[in-house]
Parts: sequence; C-alpha cells; structure tokens
Amino acid sequence: MGRLPESWVAPHQVRRLREWVRCRHDLSRLRAGLTAEVHQTLGKEGVIPELKGIRYSGGQAWLDDVELAEAYRDRVDSLQDLMDLYSIEIATLDGRSADRLRDHRGYKAIQAIGGVGAVFVAEIGDIGRFPNPRRLCSWAGLTTRHRESDTKVQRRHITKQGSRLVRWAAIEAISGANRQPQIASVEARVGARRGVNIGRVAAARHLLTLVCYDCETARSAACNPGRPELGTARTRASKIGMTPPPHPGVVDLCEWARPGRDRTASCHPIGGDEASASSRGGGNDEFVEFFPSPDSNSSTHSS
Repeated sequence: MGRLPESWVAPHQVRRLREWVRCRHDLSRLRAGLTAEVHQTLGKEGVIPELKGIRYSGGQAWLDDVELAEAYRDRVDSLQDLMDLYSIEIATLDGRSADRLRDHRGYKAIQAIGGVGAVFVAEIGDIGRFPNPRRLCSWAGLTTRHRESDTKVQRRHITKQGSRLVRWAAIEAISGANRQPQIASVEARVGARRGVNIGRVAAARHLLTLVCYDCETARSAACNPGRPELGTARTRASKIGMTPPPHPGVVDLCEWARPGRDRTASCHPIGGDEASASSRGGGNDEFVEFFPSPDSNSSTHSS
C-alpha cells in the first residue's frame, strides 16, 4: 500500500561495473600512497621536486636523473616499479569500463561535462529512483543538515551521509582544469561570499545536478526510441547552463520535471507496451540493463 519504505538493489550488471570502478579507485589511492613515499624519500636527501608532481609530464625523467644515495635510490626505484604495476592495472580497468559503457546513453550524455567519468554511472545506477536533482544531492551527502525546533532553524555543514565515492568524484571533477565555466562561476561566486570550501561544495552540487539532468535525458530517450521528432528542444536543464547532449532523440525535460509526474513508473515507449518495446530493438536492451524498471522484482524490495 506504499506505507513501507523501499530500498533499491542494483542489478548484477551495475554491481559488476561498480566493482571495476571501486577497484580502480582503490588502486589509485594505493598509487598515490606510493607517490607520497617517493616524496618522503626525496625529502630525506633534501631534494624538492622541481615539477608539479613526479607522475606528470617530465617527472619520471627528472626522478631518474636526480642524484641520491644508494639506499635512497634503491627505494625510489622499487617504488617506481610498484607505481608502474598499479598504472597498468588501472589502465586495464579503465579499458574494461570503457568497453562496458561504449553504448551507454547516460555515459555518453555526461561526457559533455568536463571531469565526469564512469563513477557516476556505476554508483548512481537507475536515475529514475531520484524524483529530482535535490534528492540525488542529498543521497550523495552534499546537502546541509537541517535542524528545526519551533521557530528556531539551524543549517549546518553537509551531512556526508551517502555515497562517499560519488561525493569524492564530484569534488575532484570541479577541481580539474577541464571544468565548465558555469561550474567555475558557481565556485567563485559562492566562495567569495561564504569561503573556499563552501564554494567547492556548491560547485560539486551544481555539477551533480547537471549529471542528473543528463542521465534523465538519456533515460527518456531510451524510453522513446521511436520518437526522434522530439528533438533537442529547450529544456529545463538549459536554464542552468547544461550543454545539450550530443546524441539525437532527446526529449524535453520540462515534461519529466512537471510537478506531480510519476517518475517511478515503468518506462516504455510512448504508445506501446513491453512487447512493442522489445520489438523495436536498438536502445531498449541498454535501458533494461543500465536503467532497470523500478517495478522489477530484482531491483526493488520492501524493507
């Protein structure tokens, strides 16, 4: 009767993709730890790297030419070998994730946002379980705490409750050099008024809002493969500076953003049922795999 809370269980395809993404994240952290050990070893000899980092362009050549004592040189060489092994494994996981998401509409859509990768697609899963971008930001722990008693209201720091990996990826994405001007302007405007850290969080929340709009647009296009006439009309996302996705057949987001619309219902092509949807072919298999219907028994359970 809708009185019990429900929990979303990711299908096995999404769980396998999450394993690749999370393993890649763990290997990256281990490689970063080895890089810190190299800097520590150089500090014992009083050597300060002349470049931004030893893993950037020219850093390895500089590290090979720097003069160190024999014991320190052996340790640096050993750490470099381990870093190379981690880099090979990371590149392998990147290739597998890219092959898996080659035909994924949501992944193609979010590529228009600089610094966004497979982490968002794997961790978010079915974007239809979030009624609006605010719910997605709350799930990622990027919304402020709200304490209210009578007429007294307190808004504190962000909750940090939810997906730690998505929250980390959003912060890293807005810190990159390839970020969009709209996101940079949000960080600069809020940061000048509230501080640098709050500005970064606001920019990360703005980026996650764009990701939500892009994924929902791709989801709607997968639901309506036979409606190319919908085109790329002016959408609600364009009001916040989102670049239109490069793929055709994108529906108007004003329709799914309309108040009171049930976005948790099964998504099938307009004017058809499941049988007609399966007969169309094309993007429907992709929708079943990466945008599963919330009515599926394998994805929704009552707690």
